[in-house]
Amino acid sequence: MSTIYRALIGFGQNADQFTLLTQQQAINLDPNNPQQYINYGGIYYQLGQYDNAIREFQIAINLKPDYANAYYNLGHAYEQKGDLQNALQAYQTVQQLVKDNQPDEKKITSEITALQAKIGKEATASASASAQSANNQTQQPLDVNKPQTQLPEHNPKVKIPGPTVTVTPEPSPSTGLSPKPSALTPEPTK
Repeated sequence: MSTIYRALIGFGQNADQFTLLTQQQAINLDPNNPQQYINYGGIYYQLGQYDNAIREFQIAINLKPDYANAYYNLGHAYEQKGDLQNALQAYQTVQQLVKDNQPDEKKITSEITALQAKIGKEATASASASAQSANNQTQQPLDVNKPQTQLPEHNPKVKIPGPTVTVTPEPSPSTGLSPKPSALTPEPTK
């Protein structure tokens, strides 16, 4: 169900909430499966909630430390957040884990090269900005911290049925105490 709701994010009313809810239910049913946390992190990534995505990818890594896909997704979340050094570390770990897989190694090597170039450009820009700032103390910094990926406008035309759940607090491996959905039943449509 989570995959279906995820495809409707941006088009269906409350699809993002239903997606998170059904993925949390999947985790509750299979809490030791790292793929469930990668899926959960991917939803947060799609919603632009990079800190939550990073947390879920790290849980997947804790469950399976040699899971290249978890590190790969973690690297992308760090990169979108702007933490390029941690992104580079995650990509380098992927490179070590896939060294016997020629196509995957080639792909991650090209991504590492691109990221290193990006880091180099930022370092150069930062050095020139520091020099300019030292010369002109009165100039205000520009606020250009806007997300690079935007979801479509949330103005759905169709109301999609969502799951109905009963929430009971129960410890969760990702956040300590969190609501645990019990049985999922679709709402009737009109």
